[in-house]
Amino acid sequence: MTELFEDTDTITLNLRLFGTNGRRLVNTEPRSMPLRAPYICRIPEITVERRFSLAEWRAAIIDHAVAMTNDVYQRFNWTNPNLSLARNAMKRTFTRRWKSGSVGGPHHAALRLAPGSNWKRSFEIARCLI
Repeated sequence: MTELFEDTDTITLNLRLFGTNGRRLVNTEPRSMPLRAPYICRIPEITVERRFSLAEWRAAIIDHAVAMTNDVYQRFNWTNPNLSLARNAMKRTFTRRWKSGSVGGPHHAALRLAPGSNWKRSFEIARCLI
């Protein structure tokens, strides 16, 4: 079987979220506490981009996904988030991915946009990186 990419190939992930102006982050994790403040986005679109070699993505995929998630949080005016929660959610997501050998199945999001959003999960970033 031939690999599609070499470890030295540059892979770019460009995450774009539309319709974010006036949207609020909410915690949808079962049995968890609500966010302390209303973190509301004040811009109509969020773009986050990262460019690394395939080897760099593989070596630090959780770190890159958490950094991208933090960039999204910043656009929602959440300047000091507890990134350990995001990191734990990423670890759970990638642990399921590596154990199962496939990307299929539900991916849980600890945070998402309030109802009416045109995107499903804030942690889809992680799913795209594999």
